[in-house]
Amino acid sequence: MTDPIAGLNAALGDRYVVDRELGRGGMATVYLARDVKHERFVALKTLRPEIAVALGRERFLREIKLAARLQHPNILPVYDSGDAGGTLYYVMPFVEGESLRDRLERGLKSARASEAGISQAAPRGWRARFFPRPGEDAAGATLAALRKGYELGLERLDQTLEEYNAREIPCQGQAFDPRRMNAVERQESSVVPEGTVVEVYRSGYEWNGELFRPAQVKVSCAPAGEEHE
Repeated sequence: MTDPIAGLNAALGDRYVVDRELGRGGMATVYLARDVKHERFVALKTLRPEIAVALGRERFLREIKLAARLQHPNILPVYDSGDAGGTLYYVMPFVEGESLRDRLERGLKSARASEAGISQAAPRGWRARFFPRPGEDAAGATLAALRKGYELGLERLDQTLEEYNAREIPCQGQAFDPRRMNAVERQESSVVPEGTVVEVYRSGYEWNGELFRPAQVKVSCAPAGEEHE
């Protein structure tokens, strides 16, 4: 079987050096590559050969052009696109770490926990001495504003996804779907059915009804030694 990375490097070696696969879905495979000219890492997405035959070159190129026209602070731009020895591809920035949604949800959870901690643990008298202005709880007001900011950020993210016909892949508590999810870890459990998503590490998205980025999840498995019926 031909090594796809070797094939891409043979076709694109003067422009991009493909390092490794980042993820794959029903439509395409995403690789980490180095942009030779600009000396930066990028995400290089290729249409799977069997899908290219069924879908057609023209539709894929139309979607590349559509993606290249999108301009929004929360949407990554398209750097490049083309045909690498018969493999259609396009190139976008490589962003390490958690997604925007994951960051907002983590911040919201932290702000809510801090709010609860202040209201429950700090004596009213101590707070009044520390924040002497009558009727004002500065720490509580700051945390409330921070919480509201995260809530508004998540609301705006949902509006943007809807505007561009994109949606988050539902994962938590769902049955593992290898077409739209990558299982990066497994956890033994006798509480939930085997193959249930118990934690989402990175959100996944579909765009125009097709997989744009698979979700990275933790999936339950049967405890060691447990027999399957």
